Amino acid sequence: MVTLKVFLGPGDVRYDIYKTLHIKRKWMETYVKESFKGRNQKLERFCKMNERERKNINNKFCEQYITTFQKSYMDVQKFNEEKEKSVNSCQKEQQALKLSKCSQNQTLEAGFDELGDQELRYAFWCRW
Repeated sequence: MVTLKVFLGPGDVRYDIYKTLHIKRKWMETYVKESFKGRNQKLERFCKMNERERKNINNKFCEQYITTFQKSYMDVQKFNEEKEKSVNSCQKEQQALKLSKCSQNQTLEAGFDELGDQELRYAFWCRW
């Protein structure tokens, strides 16, 4: 099969249609490229703004978490210090009670010894 090339000249109707379609195609390509370019720019701005907002929210959360954690840690330290003070106070009171008990026992023993001595003296003098 043989194909013949047909020359389309400026006065030919088919040439005008081809040229018009070619111009429309070029315009459409340019329009699509510009549209995509604009959409990409808007999308990039949106993503950057979204990322900034996310970072701000994350930073605020981290600050609140750290503040809460530090407060909790300080509360635990304060509780441990108070517990230690309470234990020390209790031990001191126990030692004081032991000393008091020993002192009372010694006083009672001395009192019984003295009472026993007096009783013995009384019994001794009564015999005479």
